[in-house]
Amino acid sequence: GELREQDSWLITREGALTRRREETSDLRQRVRSRERQVDELIGETRKEYRRLREELSAAKATEREVSSMMEGIRESLSEVRERLVADEEALEAAAHDGEVLKGILEEIPSILCEVESNQTAVTEEIAACRKSLDNHVLEREELDDQRRRLESRRSKVAARMEGLQVEKQDISA
Repeated sequence: GELREQDSWLITREGALTRRREETSDLRQRVRSRERQVDELIGETRKEYRRLREELSAAKATEREVSSMMEGIRESLSEVRERLVADEEALEAAAHDGEVLKGILEEIPSILCEVESNQTAVTEEIAACRKSLDNHVLEREELDDQRRRLESRRSKVAARMEGLQVEKQDISA
Protein backbone atom coordinates (compact mmCIF):
# COMPACT_ATOMS: atom_id res chain seq x y z
CA GLY A 1 0.00 0.00 0.00
CA GLU A 2 2.65 2.51 1.04
CA LEU A 3 4.96 1.53 -1.84
CA ARG A 4 2.13 2.09 -4.32
CA GLU A 5 1.51 5.55 -2.89
CA GLN A 6 5.22 6.38 -3.14
CA ASP A 7 5.33 4.96 -6.66
CA SER A 8 2.30 7.03 -7.66
CA TRP A 9 3.83 10.12 -6.06
CA LEU A 10 7.16 9.56 -7.90
CA ILE A 11 5.37 9.13 -11.22
CA THR A 12 3.50 12.40 -10.61
CA ARG A 13 6.79 14.17 -9.74
CA GLU A 14 8.50 12.76 -12.84
CA GLY A 15 5.62 14.03 -14.98
CA ALA A 16 5.95 17.48 -13.38
CA LEU A 17 9.73 17.44 -13.99
CA THR A 18 9.21 16.46 -17.62
CA ARG A 19 6.74 19.32 -18.08
CA ARG A 20 9.17 21.74 -16.45
CA ARG A 21 11.98 20.55 -18.74
CA GLU A 22 9.72 21.11 -21.76
CA GLU A 23 8.76 24.57 -20.49
CA THR A 24 12.43 25.41 -19.96
CA SER A 25 13.28 24.22 -23.47
CA ASP A 26 10.44 26.33 -24.90
CA LEU A 27 11.65 29.36 -22.95
CA ARG A 28 15.20 28.87 -24.25
CA GLN A 29 13.92 28.72 -27.81
CA ARG A 30 11.88 31.89 -27.29
CA VAL A 31 14.91 33.68 -25.83
CA ARG A 32 17.05 32.63 -28.82
CA SER A 33 14.33 33.81 -31.20
CA ARG A 34 14.11 37.17 -29.40
CA GLU A 35 17.89 37.54 -29.50
CA ARG A 36 17.87 36.90 -33.27
CA GLN A 37 15.12 39.52 -33.70
CA VAL A 38 17.14 42.03 -31.68
CA ASP A 39 20.26 41.33 -33.78
CA GLU A 40 18.25 41.84 -36.98
CA LEU A 41 16.80 45.13 -35.68
CA ILE A 42 20.27 46.36 -34.74
CA GLY A 43 21.57 45.44 -38.21
CA GLU A 44 18.71 47.26 -39.92
CA THR A 45 19.18 50.30 -37.70
CA ARG A 46 22.91 50.42 -38.48
CA LYS A 47 22.23 50.18 -42.23
CA GLU A 48 19.65 52.98 -42.01
CA TYR A 49 22.04 55.10 -39.94
CA ARG A 50 24.84 54.62 -42.53
CA ARG A 51 22.45 55.50 -45.37
CA LEU A 52 21.35 58.67 -43.59
CA ARG A 53 24.95 59.66 -42.87
CA GLU A 54 25.69 59.29 -46.59
CA GLU A 55 22.64 61.38 -47.48
CA LEU A 56 23.63 64.05 -44.97
CA SER A 57 27.14 64.11 -46.42
CA ALA A 58 25.72 64.49 -49.93
CA ALA A 59 23.44 67.31 -48.74
CA LYS A 60 26.40 69.09 -47.15
CA ALA A 61 28.37 68.72 -50.40
CA THR A 62 25.42 70.24 -52.31
CA GLU A 63 25.25 73.08 -49.79
CA ARG A 64 29.00 73.74 -50.26
CA GLU A 65 28.56 73.75 -54.05
CA VAL A 66 25.69 76.24 -53.81
CA SER A 67 27.70 78.43 -51.42
CA SER A 68 30.64 78.33 -53.81
CA MET A 69 28.34 79.22 -56.70
CA MET A 70 26.88 82.12 -54.69
CA GLU A 71 30.38 83.37 -53.92
CA GLY A 72 31.20 83.16 -57.63
CA ILE A 73 28.06 85.14 -58.44
CA ARG A 74 28.99 87.80 -55.86
CA GLU A 75 32.48 88.05 -57.34
CA SER A 76 31.01 88.37 -60.86
CA LEU A 77 28.69 91.14 -59.69
CA SER A 78 31.57 92.98 -58.07
CA GLU A 79 33.67 92.73 -61.23
CA VAL A 80 30.80 94.03 -63.37
CA ARG A 81 30.28 97.03 -61.08
CA GLU A 82 33.99 97.90 -61.20
CA ARG A 83 34.02 97.73 -65.00
CA LEU A 84 30.95 99.99 -65.29
CA VAL A 85 32.50 102.63 -63.04
CA ALA A 86 36.04 102.42 -64.42
CA ASP A 87 35.43 102.11 -68.15
CA GLU A 88 32.66 103.98 -69.94
CA GLU A 89 33.79 102.54 -73.27
CA ALA A 90 32.97 99.06 -72.03
CA LEU A 91 29.39 100.15 -71.28
CA GLU A 92 27.94 98.03 -74.09
CA ALA A 93 29.86 94.93 -73.02
CA ALA A 94 28.95 95.63 -69.41
CA ALA A 95 25.28 95.91 -70.37
CA HIS A 96 25.50 92.45 -71.93
CA ASP A 97 27.27 91.15 -68.81
CA GLY A 98 24.52 92.78 -66.77
CA GLU A 99 21.89 90.81 -68.72
CA VAL A 100 23.79 87.59 -68.10
CA LEU A 101 24.04 88.40 -64.41
CA LYS A 102 20.38 89.35 -64.31
CA GLY A 103 19.53 85.88 -65.62
CA ILE A 104 21.77 84.35 -62.97
CA LEU A 105 20.27 86.53 -60.24
CA GLU A 106 16.76 85.58 -61.35
CA GLU A 107 17.74 81.95 -60.76
CA ILE A 108 19.08 82.64 -57.26
CA PRO A 109 15.68 82.72 -55.48
CA SER A 110 14.69 79.35 -56.97
CA ILE A 111 18.14 77.94 -56.12
CA LEU A 112 17.85 79.23 -52.56
CA CYS A 113 14.34 77.81 -52.35
CA GLU A 114 15.61 74.42 -53.49
CA VAL A 115 18.50 74.54 -51.00
CA GLU A 116 16.11 75.43 -48.18
CA SER A 117 13.72 72.67 -49.25
CA ASN A 118 16.58 70.13 -49.36
CA GLN A 119 17.83 71.29 -45.97
CA THR A 120 14.32 70.99 -44.49
CA ALA A 121 13.84 67.52 -45.98
CA VAL A 122 17.22 66.35 -44.66
CA THR A 123 16.49 67.82 -41.21
CA GLU A 124 13.10 66.06 -41.12
CA GLU A 125 14.63 62.77 -42.26
CA ILE A 126 17.38 63.04 -39.64
CA ALA A 127 14.73 63.67 -36.96
CA ALA A 128 12.71 60.68 -38.18
CA CYS A 129 15.84 58.51 -38.12
CA ARG A 130 16.74 59.66 -34.62
CA LYS A 131 13.20 58.82 -33.52
CA SER A 132 13.45 55.42 -35.23
CA LEU A 133 16.83 54.82 -33.62
CA ASP A 134 15.41 55.81 -30.20
CA ASN A 135 12.52 53.36 -30.77
CA HIS A 136 14.96 50.59 -31.69
CA VAL A 137 16.99 51.34 -28.56
CA LEU A 138 13.82 51.16 -26.43
CA GLU A 139 12.82 47.90 -28.13
CA ARG A 140 16.31 46.52 -27.45
CA GLU A 141 16.02 47.54 -23.78
CA GLU A 142 12.59 45.89 -23.52
CA LEU A 143 13.94 42.72 -25.14
CA ASP A 144 16.93 42.77 -22.77
CA ASP A 145 14.52 43.08 -19.81
CA GLN A 146 12.46 40.18 -21.15
CA ARG A 147 15.62 38.11 -21.63
CA ARG A 148 16.75 38.86 -18.04
CA ARG A 149 13.32 37.85 -16.70
CA LEU A 150 13.40 34.65 -18.74
CA GLU A 151 16.93 33.85 -17.53
CA SER A 152 15.80 34.47 -13.95
CA ARG A 153 12.86 32.13 -14.45
CA ARG A 154 15.15 29.58 -16.05
CA SER A 155 17.54 29.65 -13.08
CA LYS A 156 14.59 29.33 -10.67
CA VAL A 157 13.29 26.35 -12.65
CA ALA A 158 16.78 24.81 -12.63
CA ALA A 159 16.98 25.32 -8.84
CA ARG A 160 13.55 23.73 -8.43
CA MET A 161 14.62 20.82 -10.63
CA GLU A 162 17.73 20.30 -8.50
CA GLY A 163 15.56 20.37 -5.38
CA LEU A 164 13.23 17.80 -6.91
CA GLN A 165 16.20 15.61 -7.86
CA VAL A 166 17.42 15.76 -4.26
CA GLU A 167 13.92 14.91 -3.03
CA LYS A 168 13.75 12.06 -5.52
CA GLN A 169 17.13 10.74 -4.36
CA ASP A 170 16.06 11.10 -0.73
CA ILE A 171 12.86 9.20 -1.47
CA SER A 172 14.77 6.53 -3.43
CA ALA A 173 17.16 6.12 -0.51
